[in-house]
Amino acid sequence: MRLAWELSVRGVDDAQEVLARQNRRIQNPDRSREFAFVAQAFAADPDRFFESLKKKENRKHEPWVLQALAYLHHPLRQKNAIKYIKPSLICLKKSRQLGTSSSLKDGSTPPSPAITPRRRPRSFAIF
Repeated sequence: MRLAWELSVRGVDDAQEVLARQNRRIQNPDRSREFAFVAQAFAADPDRFFESLKKKENRKHEPWVLQALAYLHHPLRQKNAIKYIKPSLICLKKSRQLGTSSSLKDGSTPPSPAITPRRRPRSFAIF
């Protein structure tokens, strides 16, 4: 999965075909859904995907969202990614205020990130 994403972010010829071929090879339905979700970051219209992330229901798999955002903000896509920085930070702030990304299932809040560092995706992300 990761290899197909990494090739796509690097702009290889037929990147969409590479993604489609890889998705057909994945047999686990959950992994296939994850792959398809993250692959939206490489769509011809990434703005549409980014806009969809503003809806809470489209962010329910937080690790998938973080991975997709990591590719949207990847250093190789810097020119196109600049427009996502401010809206990403605003969205993050709202989701933190509402508790959509930082509250636990029992309603409590986890320890501060300064105390408990969160693991970042392997690719670069802005947050």
